[in-house]
Amino acid sequence: MRYPSSVLSIAAERVAAACAYTYLFCMMRRTDVRYRVAKDPASFARIGNLRRDVYQTANSSYLINELDANGLDPFDQNATSFIAETRSSPGDVFAAIRTVRYPFEVLQFVSEEFLAVNIGSRDFARAVEVSRLVSSRPNRIVTNGLILFGGVYLALHGITRYFAYVALPDRGSPEQDKRRFAIPNRNPNGYTIVSGSIAKHAARIGPRLWRNTKSPGAAKSPGRTVVTQSSEPT
Repeated sequence: MRYPSSVLSIAAERVAAACAYTYLFCMMRRTDVRYRVAKDPASFARIGNLRRDVYQTANSSYLINELDANGLDPFDQNATSFIAETRSSPGDVFAAIRTVRYPFEVLQFVSEEFLAVNIGSRDFARAVEVSRLVSSRPNRIVTNGLILFGGVYLALHGITRYFAYVALPDRGSPEQDKRRFAIPNRNPNGYTIVSGSIAKHAARIGPRLWRNTKSPGAAKSPGRTVVTQSSEPT
């Protein structure tokens, strides 16, 4: 019996997600970090407080101005958010990221045609926009673990692609100019869109996280504040 390529593709994505989840589960058992989906009002209150604290520490006034009194914005209503908290102290949320479903935040600044060209698909129903990655205790293992957890969750719910808009550090090349767009009163060099397959990303960083998680303290070290509006998972 021959199956349609779309069915096989979905099956492969689910298998990749399951493998990544195995890596993630084993990694969490070796650290004092727990990842979960934000669903209750208390979790969103903690996300809002974390955002405001991180943005104020980083002097990101334009990001603060986009938030309401609770530290949220209108796109949170159409998003799935993920948090990292200290496992031995539930409620101690120190990192968060959100994934927005269509209609996306970036469509305030670009057309749907521009977005489709840049992410390689018009199937917006199976894509999410990554944004509002914040951490008061930055650690690459924790940040990638949070991104991996969110990616696995989304893959198991039929989402196949992620994208984010990122600030360009300089004017760049003519090729970049084709993909560049501007946001009023923001980075004068402009922005571009990065995108990728959730399954491929999960399959790539899952084993890497497992290797890098050497001890129960590997994901506990504090550091400088991390704040991004939208950023590419690494």
